[in-house]
Amino acid sequence: GAPVPAGTNLEGINLLPILEGKAPNRERTLFWRVRTAGLDQRAVRSGNWKLLHEGTSRLSLFDLSKDPQERTDLYKDKPEVARDLQAKFDAWNAQLMERKWLGRQEGENHEARLDYRTLDYLESRADAD
Repeated sequence: GAPVPAGTNLEGINLLPILEGKAPNRERTLFWRVRTAGLDQRAVRSGNWKLLHEGTSRLSLFDLSKDPQERTDLYKDKPEVARDLQAKFDAWNAQLMERKWLGRQEGENHEARLDYRTLDYLESRADAD
């Protein structure tokens, strides 16, 4: 492969030793941001907990060990867990560069919005058509 430029901070880990059974699986915190086809999500997963931001105001907290379908929002019941996950997300997010594009992203189209709506990612709205 190509050499990594000096000063580059790569995310992720080498999974090969884990897959080959030469290293134990290790728990790690996962983060993601998705903003495409009308979907605006930010999330952090640590252990059994997942904090999900949808849009600009909706926050949800799930215990995935008991609720893998993410149907029971525990945000109001477990504010300390939500605060901890939010702090982790904020620290991770502060390391990332700002988007270099504005507005509609490549690949965004009406068909994609319909696909997300079918999967219950988007509420059915008249303005989505």
